Amino acid sequence: MWKRGVSMQGSVRTVAVGRITLAATFIALGLVFLIENLATINLIYPLRVFWPAVILLFGLEILVRQYQADRAPYRVRIYIDAVAVIVLFLVVITLALGSFPFLPRRGPFWGRWIG
Repeated sequence: MWKRGVSMQGSVRTVAVGRITLAATFIALGLVFLIENLATINLIYPLRVFWPAVILLFGLEILVRQYQADRAPYRVRIYIDAVAVIVLFLVVITLALGSFPFLPRRGPFWGRWIG
């Protein structure tokens, strides 16, 4: 007998939550650090202020995945990717502390260009 939300074969699709948030966070951090190196714009301060956006994005991803799973015509098992959560936690803690001890303060192009 076919039931709503379950395929006839009973197969279950698993979906990881957290990978999109981790990817978006790394893309944003990479862009900020690239702009910091190429221009004299200080973008580290907004990162220190808007670090809760990473947590909000993660929660939003969970809600969207659950909504998609509820609407799917087959069974979907959602799990939170532990590695992504650990890395996100480390990024959020680093941003919240705001010190970035592993990044030395350098000027644009590290003073290598003669202009």
